[in-house]
Amino acid sequence: KVTYPKSFFMLRGNHECRQLSAFFNFKDECLYKYSEKLYEAIMDAFDNLPLAAVVNESFFCVHGGLSPDITTIEEIDDLHRFREIPRDGPMCDLLWSDPFEEEKSGRDINNNDDSDSDDDSPAETMWFGYNKTRQCSYVYGVEAVKQFLEENKMTSIIRAHEAQVDGYKMQMVNPQSKIPRVITIFSAPNYCDVYKNKAACLKFDNNVLNIKQFIETPHPYYLPNFMDVFQWSLPFVAEKVTDMLASVLDYNCDEAEGHESTMLEKRGGMLKKKVMAVSRILRVYKILRQNNESILTLKQLLPKNQKVPVGLISKGPEAIKKAIADFESAKAFDAKNEKHPEAKRVTKKEKRGSRRFSKSGKMSTSSQSFTPMSVDIVIEEEGKGAGKL
Repeated sequence: KVTYPKSFFMLRGNHECRQLSAFFNFKDECLYKYSEKLYEAIMDAFDNLPLAAVVNESFFCVHGGLSPDITTIEEIDDLHRFREIPRDGPMCDLLWSDPFEEEKSGRDINNNDDSDSDDDSPAETMWFGYNKTRQCSYVYGVEAVKQFLEENKMTSIIRAHEAQVDGYKMQMVNPQSKIPRVITIFSAPNYCDVYKNKAACLKFDNNVLNIKQFIETPHPYYLPNFMDVFQWSLPFVAEKVTDMLASVLDYNCDEAEGHESTMLEKRGGMLKKKVMAVSRILRVYKILRQNNESILTLKQLLPKNQKVPVGLISKGPEAIKKAIADFESAKAFDAKNEKHPEAKRVTKKEKRGSRRFSKSGKMSTSSQSFTPMSVDIVIEEEGKGAGKL
């Protein structure tokens, strides 16, 4: 941005705020390596980032997606963006909302059933419904997307906000033009060193959308959450200490059998319980030592002051490896971190959502006759040739 101020533009995402940078580890890293003054300067820069952009007068670019309180792109200019991201409202929606995942629910997005009886009714999934994954904002359906694009004469929405195993995802494809109305681009390969996903970037040139995939490159080894070498070595030290303690208890038990059988009968049960307790601790620390790398990898998914889930370590190496075995496993383990950190009790009325433009809305004549531009989409894998969709 400093080098190319007039041709390089950055948009604000939901993590570019004080609340989430403190909830996760960015603030701690700034304080650990630099100073609070630098952290506040970065937060001020985040407050000045634009919320959305239009590329080539055809593609609406935003981090999250649509808001039921925004009908036209011009209305975004009226928002007061120079502030912390609010918990709800149109500014929140632009950064937190997600497209409705039809394959997760098994519901056909082309179903024209207008039933409006509950939260998961077609009306909610075709227009706007409560975003259960994020615990804030909305999911937006194909009808909301169609009306927004037609009202603003846009071809597609290009957004981020969700990790994708291939680095991109095309949704709500226009059956006539075969152009996806929503394209999700995720540009962090092997997210958190756990997801094992590809990443992608998108280039638009001469009516061709070129999606280039790439994979991770090795980075210097580091310990998560500013852990020092002493903390890293604790599992090894603890295993040896508990091993020594178990040996001492076992030795005392054997000696008592030969010399103080009466006392042993009285204390045998107590000693047996202690030995069993130490044995369990020994097993846990052995697992910690043997799977130290995997546990450190899991910790990278956790916000500060949060621990690996209770019981996971005691289940053994297989359970630990399974938690980070593939993209879906890592995504499931990380799901709780996708929610808004500020808990809020949501009423059923709020879940059902605002419908400023909905199935009862009317589009202008000009927007009804709008035809999206024709584009070709090319997927280019790293180390392989390009393939045209």
